[in-house]
Amino acid sequence: MSDDSASTIMIGRVEMGYVIVVVGRGTCRESAALEQFATQAFLAENCAVTIDLSGCNHLDSTFLGCLVTLHKRFGAGYPSRFVVAASPEKVQKLLTPSKLDKFLEITDKSPRVRDTLMILPESKVDQFQMGRHVMECHRLLADLGGPHAAAFASVADRLEQELAERQARAEKVASG
Repeated sequence: MSDDSASTIMIGRVEMGYVIVVVGRGTCRESAALEQFATQAFLAENCAVTIDLSGCNHLDSTFLGCLVTLHKRFGAGYPSRFVVAASPEKVQKLLTPSKLDKFLEITDKSPRVRDTLMILPESKVDQFQMGRHVMECHRLLADLGGPHAAAFASVADRLEQELAERQARAEKVASG
């Protein structure tokens, strides 16, 4: 029996770039590392990245916002450099409730991996950086509209306020 709370992100080389395979749950813990890796790959190699959701059973809102971030930054153009691979059933379960099935470029087949998949370690970000990441992901989801836009905006607004207060306290302590 599989552990529905387990999360693993694996990376493999494909002909035109990388495939990033999400196994189990895609959450805020994994999204920061995924965004960092994909952004570095896009900028360093001018390649394509496919996010493979075939083994995924849940995506939290921060992970969904991360997909929006990557699509907005690297998904424009033809052919798109950023694609999500998922079966119609996975799309229905993971992306349709937030209407991202209408926004992201989706294919039902992931490119074939050349070598062995490697596990992507969690990102080493501090609490402030993670808070900013979560806030930015929710802001993007809110800006897209859709049925949960108000809830996403509320989360982003609250985090933005908390981060500003934390920054002000840190600056006050630093100035003595």
